[in-house]
Amino acid sequence: MGERRVETKKGKIYKVEDYDNDKYFVSRSGDSKGKTTNLEDALTLIKSDSGEEIKDVGKKTSSGCFISTACAKNAGLDDDCNELTVLRKFRDKYLLSMPNGNEMISEYYLKAPLIVTEINKLHNSKKAKEYKSTFHTIKQIVKLINDHKYSEAISTYNNLFLKLSRKYLI
Repeated sequence: MGERRVETKKGKIYKVEDYDNDKYFVSRSGDSKGKTTNLEDALTLIKSDSGEEIKDVGKKTSSGCFISTACAKNAGLDDDCNELTVLRKFRDKYLLSMPNGNEMISEYYLKAPLIVTEINKLHNSKKAKEYKSTFHTIKQIVKLINDHKYSEAISTYNNLFLKLSRKYLI
C-alpha cells in the first residue's frame, strides 16, 4: 500500500492511492471524493479533470522498486553500478530537458513499481528469466546512451516499457 502525489503543470495536486490489487483511488488533494480506477486510467482521469498536462508524479510513499534497479539486483549488482548510474544521469541531464520528459518519467514512476511487483509474483525461474531478458535490453539502452544515440535509446526504452506494461498491467 502506498500513495503518490501528482502535480499538474498549473500546480493542481492529486493523490493516487493503492486501493486493491489493480485498483487505485484518485482524488484531488484535500478532497475525500474521488474515483476508484485501474492504473491505465489514473493519469488520463487527472488530465481530464484538470484540463492540464501532468508536471510531476512523486515517488510512492512506501518503498517501491524500479525495473532497472530490480534487474541490476537480480544480476547481483549494487545500486551504484554503471548501468544504473548512466540511466540516472540520462534521466536528470537529458530526459528532464525534453518537452515531454517529465511526463515520460512520471508515467514510469507510477507504473514501474507495479510492474516489478507483478514480476516478483512469478515463480523464481520465470522471474529470473524475465529480469535477465529485461536487463539485456537495459544494457543495450545504456550502450546507446554511451554512444550518444539518445533518440534510439528512448525508442528502445519506450518499446521495453510498453511491452512490460502490456504484459503485466493489462
